Amino acid sequence: MEERIATCGIEPGQWLDVEWPPTGGMSDEGHVHWTEFEPCEKHYETYDESGDESAFGDCESCRQRERVVDKAKWTFHTTVRTNRIYFDGAGHERDREEDSDAGVEVAVIEQDPEDILIGPSGEGRYW
Repeated sequence: MEERIATCGIEPGQWLDVEWPPTGGMSDEGHVHWTEFEPCEKHYETYDESGDESAFGDCESCRQRERVVDKAKWTFHTTVRTNRIYFDGAGHERDREEDSDAGVEVAVIEQDPEDILIGPSGEGRYW
């Protein structure tokens, strides 16, 4: 909300009305992959013949396989309305909606894609 106020401003007599809870969905499913093993010059020929990278696990010059996680993202949006107090012709206090924005992003949550379960829960499955 602070970002919206900083961008759009808010004047005396105005207030923001926020629909809650927000709606959300997965905006990026994420990805998990492993980097390729790359032998150093010293081990290149030996690895090329054997194809067994485990023999070079202690070599600091060989680039070992690493697990890379690109996190999944869940994005949440809500509607924000700008309202204002005013007085009618008879001097009665009233309020009216001046603006409405249905696509205000209020949160982004990142999650390891391997922890996401889509489908029914059950034994051996966790949420």
